[in-house]
Amino acid sequence: MTALTQRKTSVTGARRVRARVLGCAVACAGVLVALAPRASFAGPGVSVQDATPAQKKEAQNLYEKGAKAFEQKKYDEAVIAFQGSYDVVKSPNAHMMLGRALVETNQLPRAYAELAVAEEEAKESERYAQTLDKIRSLRSDLAKKVALVRVKVVGAPAGQVLTARAADKPCAIDQDCVVVPGMVRVEVLEGTTVKATKDLLIAAGATENVQIDLTPAEPVKPIGPVEPVKPPPPPPSSGSRTGYLVSGGIVGALGLGAMGAGGALYAMAKSDHDDLEQACGADGKHCPAGSSEQIEDGRDKQAWSVIAFIAGGATASLGLGLIIAGVTTTSPSDDVKVTVGPGWVGVTSRF
Repeated sequence: MTALTQRKTSVTGARRVRARVLGCAVACAGVLVALAPRASFAGPGVSVQDATPAQKKEAQNLYEKGAKAFEQKKYDEAVIAFQGSYDVVKSPNAHMMLGRALVETNQLPRAYAELAVAEEEAKESERYAQTLDKIRSLRSDLAKKVALVRVKVVGAPAGQVLTARAADKPCAIDQDCVVVPGMVRVEVLEGTTVKATKDLLIAAGATENVQIDLTPAEPVKPIGPVEPVKPPPPPPSSGSRTGYLVSGGIVGALGLGAMGAGGALYAMAKSDHDDLEQACGADGKHCPAGSSEQIEDGRDKQAWSVIAFIAGGATASLGLGLIIAGVTTTSPSDDVKVTVGPGWVGVTSRF
């Protein structure tokens, strides 16, 4: 009796251990299904029209399990059940409920994408008209809580295979990618190599078009020999104009002085000459002794005074020309040099 009791106890204990292990395995499998990343939002289920009665029954059982979990606010379990139902039979109703459960678990980008597929499925049959209206209403409300990114690539070499990521999730190029609003990093990749990156801040409900330019940069041209910089020309001499004016004033003054001296000498010589000619009489034969030499001397003085007057006039004209040149000149020139000597004036300049 004692041995039989011990045997029953051992069997009961083994059964309990196996039950616990089996329960743990089932629970772990459910967690792995919930956490496993999906390569495609559309599951492997068959269409409603092609489903067998057995498939429809299995899908219905999973759907009812998900609905019960959803009512009890066990949204993680609801996601698993609705996903399982949809993976058996691709019913728009199961897909819509999967989207609702994803919203409740705060998986907004995936929920928006799942509902987009569900909307296309519901359009295929009139029997899902009410479901289609509910899906559109859900998407309209959800569109205010998510953001859309469309990645466009330009300048990529022909034949280059590129992919994109938005917020660390795969994103098809030239298609809308659903992201959580906020700071989003967009990447373009060739294989596993990131070719370009762009960060942008997206508000809820916004659609952002992101253009990535992969045009190869032009090669830098080699720099040739650099010619030495020529020094700037010297500034115009500030003394040139002043030199013209000063030299013109001096030369003009000397010319006017010579004209004055020549005029005065001529007047004095003519006065003495006229007095001597009057003393000699009308016939010029009764001149005082030595007067004929004085008359000749007076004539010589008159001639030299005329020459001095003419030279003074020419000198004064030269001085006036220098003054005019100093007023009107705009280009630099060497200073005018005036040299004055006894009985002569020299002007040196470069025009």
